[in-house]
Amino acid sequence: MLIATVAAASVFAQEKAKPTRDECAAQLSRALDEMAEAGFSGSVLVAIGDDVLLDRGCGLGDRAHGKLNRSDTIFDIGSITKQFTATAILKLQEQKKLSVKDTLERFFEQVPANKRGIQLHDLLTHTSGLPNDVGVGSATTQRDELVRKALAAPMKSKPGAEFVYNNVGYMLLGAVVEIASGERYENYVRAHLFEPAGLKSSGFLRTDGIDTERTACGYDGKVAYGPAELGWYSWGLRGCGGALSTTGDLLRWSKTLQSDVVLSKASREQLFKPFLLDYAYGWWVRENPVHDKVITHGGTTRGFEASFTHYLADDLRVIVLCNDRGRSDAAASRLASIAAGRQAVEATVTLPSAQLDSLAGDYELSQGGNLTVRVDGDALVLEPSTEAVTALVAGGAKLDKNRELEKRAERVSDALATADARAAHELLSTQWPGWSDQMIKVWATWSDERGKLTEQRVLGSCGNASTLVQLVHERRTVVWTLSWKDGVLNGWSIDGGLPEAARYRPRSATEFAYSDATSHPPEEYVLTFERASSGAGRSFALNGRMLHLKARRGR
Repeated sequence: MLIATVAAASVFAQEKAKPTRDECAAQLSRALDEMAEAGFSGSVLVAIGDDVLLDRGCGLGDRAHGKLNRSDTIFDIGSITKQFTATAILKLQEQKKLSVKDTLERFFEQVPANKRGIQLHDLLTHTSGLPNDVGVGSATTQRDELVRKALAAPMKSKPGAEFVYNNVGYMLLGAVVEIASGERYENYVRAHLFEPAGLKSSGFLRTDGIDTERTACGYDGKVAYGPAELGWYSWGLRGCGGALSTTGDLLRWSKTLQSDVVLSKASREQLFKPFLLDYAYGWWVRENPVHDKVITHGGTTRGFEASFTHYLADDLRVIVLCNDRGRSDAAASRLASIAAGRQAVEATVTLPSAQLDSLAGDYELSQGGNLTVRVDGDALVLEPSTEAVTALVAGGAKLDKNRELEKRAERVSDALATADARAAHELLSTQWPGWSDQMIKVWATWSDERGKLTEQRVLGSCGNASTLVQLVHERRTVVWTLSWKDGVLNGWSIDGGLPEAARYRPRSATEFAYSDATSHPPEEYVLTFERASSGAGRSFALNGRMLHLKARRGR
């Protein structure tokens, strides 16, 4: 008798004996291999204290020329730039050129009455009350234009009263760095921060000193944004973004902030002291139920993502720089779990094709429909039939024909396919800000991964709760389940929740595994077989976090 079990579990739920240092390093390397296979592109560094466990690049840094990412590839780090601006302000305070208690009036002329109470501290902690959008951007080449527009903008709240993440505040801090120091922002940061810390590969957009042979190009799916150093840079970005760096330089910088090289102990305590919503000066400083105290910040910009996290209890640093959007958080979470011994990544083995073939076949699910176990190279894949997905979603119940929901599903797919942001916003839940924009990108990604959509067919609805739509692409056909609440899309799944296009690699003759590198927190799926004496399969049981089913081989 053949029995198969698939189990999905959060990485934080797994409690095993902590691996040795070498075992941990090997697991981290295997995890990065899996993430690269799933499409991750970038550079990662994992270190505990002075011991670097993983320092590698993967994927293409330049698709057009086939250039690979390396450990020393240079990326745009987006909003991680803010900690450099915050450190520069504290350095100027040590040089007695300013105080974080200074108000805007010390640096700018004609400050309106409603903004005279804004201190540098408020700008540093995102509590200034200024709006995040004051009409500046790539064309804002003059510092005075930024200041004028920021001072003319209506206040959103009183200074110090509310936390609202605000790029404009850090742009103004960049201006303060120049006014207080008498130097260009980039020159001050390079001379007083980068050089003392030994950051030889870091710099800024559109400035000299960057090794252009090592810069990555940024991508968002198939959209290419070009080399990192050539992104737009103006007073619509300076101070809040625009820094370029490597994983190695960011590790050196983090260690520098544990010494007196750049800032005194008193200034460093100021830098990392959290205020409203746990935001300090350019850093989030949070208490984590798993890792205790955590210092972290991320960055997102055109074609690039960055994540830097320091888990203080273990002195664990995880740095992820990515040149394709949407993957850095999941990658960082998984690597941190492995390094902390909370998730294991077992080694894979190679099985003879005959052993893989003996496990392949079609099985009839007890709820209805078939699940096919198929060999794909050195791995196994699971492919559900449309009837099987319907059974998984509807629980065996018959689908209804609901014309109103069918029209709504068609309107949702049309809005996503045509990238109609306004229509998508009206049809999708507003519970999660920016979800409609994210779904438009997800739809575009589906086309990239599965090929052109050639047909979509509504299969039916489960009451008023959900509608199932078959999406036929050039390379793959899936069933999309749309979940409704109060007349708008509130959630979705593909193929009844089974991981799409998952390849289960053998860990032994009877155990196979797949790790979803795109989920956050990441999830691992393990497929375990019990073989009959003949080696052929007769039935299996499939168990997951949201699934439990049985099937027999079709006759």
